[in-house]
Amino acid sequence: MANKKKKKLTPVQQEYQDFQKQRETKRPLFKNCINAFLTGGIICLIGQGIQTFYIYFFDFTDQTAGNPTVATLIFISMLFTGFGVYDRIAQFGGAGSAVPVTGFGNAVISAAIEHRTE
Repeated sequence: MANKKKKKLTPVQQEYQDFQKQRETKRPLFKNCINAFLTGGIICLIGQGIQTFYIYFFDFTDQTAGNPTVATLIFISMLFTGFGVYDRIAQFGGAGSAVPVTGFGNAVISAAIEHRTE
């Protein structure tokens, strides 16, 4: 497939693409996957701890403890975003920090902070 696209290019364009591939920095894909897995796992572990806290100390059931747990995680991620901590977590974890519900809290508060600066 790539060769078909390459045939449509002029020789100068083909030479430039070859040059670009030689100079392109290699991304540490395996390391990034491990970082995302660990970050997402730690966020979920914290969420499970918060849910257990609500179950034992506030007499919630397994089904009713979900909503306050989600609200707490969103609130914590909003605080971390406001203090600039969540950006460093997202830089390290990538999609591992964006996929859980904390990514939603980060997106909401980031837009609000950006709008306020304008």
